[in-house]
Amino acid sequence: MDKEISGISFGGVIYSLVRSNEEYKVKAGETFTKEMVNPLKTMDGTVGDMHRKHLHEKLDEWIDNALTKAGEKNE
Repeated sequence: MDKEISGISFGGVIYSLVRSNEEYKVKAGETFTKEMVNPLKTMDGTVGDMHRKHLHEKLDEWIDNALTKAGEKNE
């Protein structure tokens, strides 16, 4: 599983994300608030929507991985 993921904009770091099998930790960067509500339109919504979707996808992956690991231990 990846160790570090960052959202970056021209203004700076939006967020940094650290994942391991035991931890999911998000730290807001200096442009977090501005970029999470960025209204710039994209094909699938807004830039802010894309950042939110990315964080949720990474959390879902982490949960799925943890559940898979727990299932392997219970077999």
